[in-house]
Amino acid sequence: MNMKIKASVQKLNKKVLFAVFAVVGIALTAVRFYQMFSLTDPATGFFTDRGNITVMLYYILWGVTFLGAMLLFFLSADCATGACGKQKNLPHACTSLLFAAAAVFDTTAKLKELMNSAGAVGLMNYVKAEKQYIALIGIVFGFLTTAVLMADAAAFFSGSGFFKQLKLCHLFPVLWLFCITVNYFSVTVSYLNVTQLMLMIFADGFLMVFLFEYGRFLCDINADEAPWMLFASGTIAEIFLCAEALPNLVLTLAGKTEMLVQYCPLRWYELAGALFIASALFLAAGNKNHVAIHLEPVGASGENEAEE
Repeated sequence: MNMKIKASVQKLNKKVLFAVFAVVGIALTAVRFYQMFSLTDPATGFFTDRGNITVMLYYILWGVTFLGAMLLFFLSADCATGACGKQKNLPHACTSLLFAAAAVFDTTAKLKELMNSAGAVGLMNYVKAEKQYIALIGIVFGFLTTAVLMADAAAFFSGSGFFKQLKLCHLFPVLWLFCITVNYFSVTVSYLNVTQLMLMIFADGFLMVFLFEYGRFLCDINADEAPWMLFASGTIAEIFLCAEALPNLVLTLAGKTEMLVQYCPLRWYELAGALFIASALFLAAGNKNHVAIHLEPVGASGENEAEE
């Protein structure tokens, strides 16, 4: 039954789905701009008017993004990608490099914050006393993620394709995002009511899933097993990242940081991640043009026919 439903709808091609979810993403981001500027209490993250029409609209668009992308890409017959072919791709190389720079910036800031909290006690003593193991592990994986993304950028700049040799290393970005996402749950709030924190959790959670699927795509690890998940997780993460991070960016650039929700500051890796996902999805969507086709020699076919 599962096999009959999966990839069964020919009309759901990637161009149509990208266009549909681009509209959904723009609508959700516009709603979040209005809510962050006019309807959100920065101290609590709660809506100041629960009866406002955009509150219900937000939850509807959130559900359409999550459930719609998972269902439609699952049904689409146009999601097969194969493994990533060796190629030069300057846009994706640049976004990989940008994502690496944002990752090291965020990781360095977290390390400084941890060291400042430790003070004279010492970093390791502070980590043991306050049980900050996940934070420290996340910092380690953050620096390793930077190295992996820089290596990928070099591969796409040069066209060498050596990213296929970094199979285990592509788990580092996944583990980095896992540590970041787990740390959100140390905040004791109602996640459904604090919508900015809710968006951060789901945006980073789906970014984590996308990086896992992206790693499989790059390194040819069962790339044909569930190619639809690469597009579904990437689309969901892209929309949630834009809806969550872009209002924060505008508020920060406008000097209105006091309007940012507590526990939800601007995170540069989320903005860079949105650009990275976009270029990665286009890379995967056009990958069939770069996959090598294995052909049998003409003589071999003739010999086989003769033997029969």
